[in-house]
Amino acid sequence: MFEVQDPDDRTGVVRDRRALRSASARTPSVILNSIQDPVEYRDSAMASNRTYFTYMMASPSRVIYIGVTGDLERRVWQHKNALSPGFTTRYGCAKLVWFDETSEVHEAIREEKHLKQWRRQWKIDLIERDNPQWRDLASEWGLTDPEASSG
Repeated sequence: MFEVQDPDDRTGVVRDRRALRSASARTPSVILNSIQDPVEYRDSAMASNRTYFTYMMASPSRVIYIGVTGDLERRVWQHKNALSPGFTTRYGCAKLVWFDETSEVHEAIREEKHLKQWRRQWKIDLIERDNPQWRDLASEWGLTDPEASSG
């Protein structure tokens, strides 16, 4: 038997979990995001058409950073403006040189982890297959390296 404190009971009495369940069954359900059924809410949230990205940033000396995000443009902007201290800021990785997209967040994370295990030359080969000149792909969106655009 599991005993739990009833959060609605101000007397401090500990009750049997089954008694709480039966009491909560009599109370009206809470509407979750305007949807009555929590399973329907979960399924609709999981079915969202989001896009996730695995990406590579590079420094002028071709130090490579691999990351994953749900908003590539915002994340690249953060890298370019050195908003978070860490690897990309320390090594100046401010050029988006490669990215891949998927609708599955777990797939993007899996790909990131997989690429991080690769040898450096394999990463370079992947970048150069799609972007032989190591162009900044974010420049097509109007995002440029702040140092390159000043002066």
